[in-house]
Amino acid sequence: MESKELKQKVENICITAEFILQNLQNNNEHDYDYSPVLMEISKAVECVTQEICKEQEEYLKNNLGELGSKNIVVNRVSFYYNGRWNKYNDYNMYDKTRYAKGNIFRNKTVGTHLSAFCNYGVEGGNLNYYNTLVFLIGNLKKKLNLMNLEQIKEIFFLTNDRNIAAHTGTTEKKIAEEWYEKILDEHKGILRSLREIQESL
Repeated sequence: MESKELKQKVENICITAEFILQNLQNNNEHDYDYSPVLMEISKAVECVTQEICKEQEEYLKNNLGELGSKNIVVNRVSFYYNGRWNKYNDYNMYDKTRYAKGNIFRNKTVGTHLSAFCNYGVEGGNLNYYNTLVFLIGNLKKKLNLMNLEQIKEIFFLTNDRNIAAHTGTTEKKIAEEWYEKILDEHKGILRSLREIQESL
């Protein structure tokens, strides 16, 4: 259940993103860098995914042993748990021809994240980390539909664009507008779906 404090915090972040976007759109004097819009949008998503992980932390700790025997992740990645390395089997939910650029997780990413979770818990993560855990929790509880899965995949692409924006890269107006619509659309946006996932877990 999303707390009132989190709801207000995320709403303020979204309002900030909208304010920055509108002000940049309404001023054509320069070729502006829209990176601040992406940073705020990413922050909103990270706040919600972090909250989901905090709520489900004990559940995931109690069910980590199940992950080693379930078809959760592609490419036989491993994670360290209870003094040994656990290996995944192949993950077949995705049609690999549709994701020619790679599946939802990089080969070593999930193992790294799960090892970090086993050692440190939820705190100190990032958007990619929390999104990975939400995916795993949702699969264990069988609460993700195909739309959820597609949107979770989108968050990994958002992470890539956000990382570029946070460092030496710049963000074009078109990219910022696309992410604003994908994340914050009140009817079909990713933020809305994350809240629905949160309610269902």
